[in-house]
Amino acid sequence: WLKPVIPALWEAEVGESIETRNLKPAWPTQ
Repeated sequence: WLKPVIPALWEAEVGESIETRNLKPAWPTQ
């Protein structure tokens, strides 16, 4: 279920993901 949920969340919080990526760079990697 992670496959379809990852792109969905990225598009949903693409703006917040940018800031979150700096804090948690392992989140999108895992």
